Amino acid sequence: MIELRGDHRHSSSVLSFESRPRSSFDNQSVVRVVPSCALYFSVVALALTGFGYDPFTRVAERKAAAEAEVEAEVAGFYTGIEEEAEPEDDIEINYRPNLYLARIMAPSIVCWMLHGSMHLRLVRQIVGLGHFLVGVFYMIFGLASDVNGLLMGCGFVSELFWAGKMVLFYYQIIVFSSGSDRFSGVIYGVVAQCLGSATLPWILDELEEHWEGTQYVLNLPVSAIQLAMFLPLELSKKQPEELFENDSSFKFPKLIAVTSFSVVILSAISNVTIQWFLNNNETLLRPFLPFLAGDDFLGTFWNIAYNGIGFTLLGFFCLFLNTSHVMIASFLTSFTAGLIYLYFEEEIAARMILPMTGFTCGVAFALLLELCPQNRLTLLMAVVFSLVNLATYGFFALLALLWNSPDIVIIVVWAVNGFFGLGLLVLCRELGQRRMQLELEPRRDASGSFQTVITTIA
Repeated sequence: MIELRGDHRHSSSVLSFESRPRSSFDNQSVVRVVPSCALYFSVVALALTGFGYDPFTRVAERKAAAEAEVEAEVAGFYTGIEEEAEPEDDIEINYRPNLYLARIMAPSIVCWMLHGSMHLRLVRQIVGLGHFLVGVFYMIFGLASDVNGLLMGCGFVSELFWAGKMVLFYYQIIVFSSGSDRFSGVIYGVVAQCLGSATLPWILDELEEHWEGTQYVLNLPVSAIQLAMFLPLELSKKQPEELFENDSSFKFPKLIAVTSFSVVILSAISNVTIQWFLNNNETLLRPFLPFLAGDDFLGTFWNIAYNGIGFTLLGFFCLFLNTSHVMIASFLTSFTAGLIYLYFEEEIAARMILPMTGFTCGVAFALLLELCPQNRLTLLMAVVFSLVNLATYGFFALLALLWNSPDIVIIVVWAVNGFFGLGLLVLCRELGQRRMQLELEPRRDASGSFQTVITTIA
């Protein structure tokens, strides 16, 4: 989608966190310190959200993997095992409503709190302290009790806080950054989130070799660190008002908004689809927070390297293109990587798709922020993050409709991506020509004479 503005500003070409305080604030030192702390701490906290894997689910998955390994060893002693194997299309879908529904509900709850009479400081206290206390009870119940219902309830509340924190950290990035730095902040948040989740499998595997209940304890210090990151903001006696500046002047805002929402949905579903193939239906499917259980130290190292390569490649687009063109370029790049995976069945391409789709979704979200008025910021965030978390059930619905065949699902998803990418290119070309016609049209000035306004497309 071409970025059609009256006065084009190339805001996405510089990636920085330079804070620009407003002159109306009384305490200039607080104005300088608080936004910077909020931005940097929010990015680091987003990296830590990748460690928020559900402990009860993790223990159950490890037991299931161990039992499957034993059954495979026993089955190896028998002949004709290939003939007795279950058909490949007999796939069990684990809907896990206690975890997936919590992630879907969390954005609406947090954004409702932010939109209401609650101040951002109060919301931080509720989310930070609440998550820490839930982590304490979850650890106690997990280590001292085997009641599955109780542990699943704790998992629901814990996942609710994890997903709510993710929305809160992005909200802080948005409201504490200037308009020119907002795109950079969102992208840095996506990068940190993906890199944080990429390191989780290796850390867990190393620690669980000594104790299988490691995940119960790991979530507690992570939530404590995130709580401590709020302290510099809480200690300030005066904080700047959380203002969301927006002065966009798009000529086709509704069309650009629909396109951006479509990119968010397609990127999230594509991300979950690739996770299914990489994880072999063995772990949770959470958009842009993949958990690749089979990664040892070397696998984790290469996964982080693939994330770095993917983000570096797409980062070059930010240096030369505006926000809308970056969205198109990153969308087509992730689509191309998917074609390579479908044709060559190379796992490297699949691992590259995970950060690429996350980057594309982040760019589309940043473009939506440029279109969003100040009074609808929380509504936009609730809708976007709820749609992202709904992608898991969207994939399950496609799997159920398409004869329980993941191969057919990924072909259909990538075909839709291809048609949508082609539509983006055609629409971009047509809108570019339309803008040229509008700018070359003679316009009558105040004196009644005609003048031709010719501007260059930025």
